[in-house]
Amino acid sequence: MKRPSAQETRRSGNIRREWWLTPEIFPGKMRLRNQPDSHAPFPAQTDAVDDVTQQYHALIDSMSIAERVQRSFAMAAWARDWMGRQIVAEQGPMSERRLKILVALRVYRDDPEVVFLLEQLLSDVPD
Repeated sequence: MKRPSAQETRRSGNIRREWWLTPEIFPGKMRLRNQPDSHAPFPAQTDAVDDVTQQYHALIDSMSIAERVQRSFAMAAWARDWMGRQIVAEQGPMSERRLKILVALRVYRDDPEVVFLLEQLLSDVPD
């Protein structure tokens, strides 16, 4: 099966059809992501979300690859800074090195090997 282009995977009506969620790959009854729910309490809100999503995809599609990479780096930096502010709010002021390690512990908390290495680094850093 040929993977469609990014333009082909964009919204089609109210259902976003992803190439990996086609019946040929996953046979049987299934609910596609972003499919309108028949029991949705606020259908007008769904329309507003769809409009915002369409504008977002149009913006992203108009970006060059370099702009997309730059945007992803900026978003990752924002997330790290946000986690750092959370940690400082919870634990108080600390050295920059300790804060970096604590942020990394939050990011990699599901990887036991990385957590082990970061905890070793953290034991060598003064409070």
